[in-house]
Amino acid sequence: MASEAPENGPSGGGSSSPSSPSKSRKSRKEKGSSSKKSKDTSKKKLGQRSSDIYASALPLATKTKPETKEQLERWLLDTLSQNPLGMTPSAVVHTFFQEFREPLQAPVPAWVDDEAKPNDEYFIHTSRTPVRDPLKVLMSTLEGVVYESSTNKYVMGDRHELLRVHMKVQVAKVAAGVPVRQDHWYTLFRALDKDGSGKLNRNEFYEFVRGEEFMHMTIGDYPDEAVWEVFMALDDDNGGQISVDELVAFADGLDGIL
Repeated sequence: MASEAPENGPSGGGSSSPSSPSKSRKSRKEKGSSSKKSKDTSKKKLGQRSSDIYASALPLATKTKPETKEQLERWLLDTLSQNPLGMTPSAVVHTFFQEFREPLQAPVPAWVDDEAKPNDEYFIHTSRTPVRDPLKVLMSTLEGVVYESSTNKYVMGDRHELLRVHMKVQVAKVAAGVPVRQDHWYTLFRALDKDGSGKLNRNEFYEFVRGEEFMHMTIGDYPDEAVWEVFMALDDDNGGQISVDELVAFADGLDGIL
């Protein structure tokens, strides 16, 4: 006797019909579309989270942003005084943004807006040429600030302050990341004292200032007359030599030496 096929199909769970190819393709498209949307949403959320993290990492602006040229000059002087080793213009711009969360907008020098002289091609040219870096122009006019072209740094003080800064950099290299101690100065001094006399003569001091393995200051940034002015000020007994204590006193700005 021939057996009859079950009415409910192979599974016995009610009637079922094979899905058509068009429905399968539609289902796959819908799944792909929803997956793409979820990826785009996650990327957007990730971008938002990144910007939130960056914003939260910045210090809150607690100071009043300089609005005038005079206020900006005051801020520049205060900022330089807090960075005795000097600052590059880019470091100044970064510090301004960290404090106020706004870009630094230095005023364009007044001479740029001057009317061009009709018979002078030089002034006609400069009046039509924009200032490339108004911040450097402004910082170069600050009283009590000196610029060093070889390092592109502005330092609070006179030209002798540049020498002090370089001396501190040299002894910091000897200290190798730890706070500078007196023995670090003695180590540096021994490297300078080529003849082992325990003091620096004129040639050894000059090599300290100009030598490539030491400060390597250029004549343009620190002329020879400035070098000898410091040496004679330190050589108070006119013996033609200076001691390590005299060198450290000058570097630390003690005793009113220059």
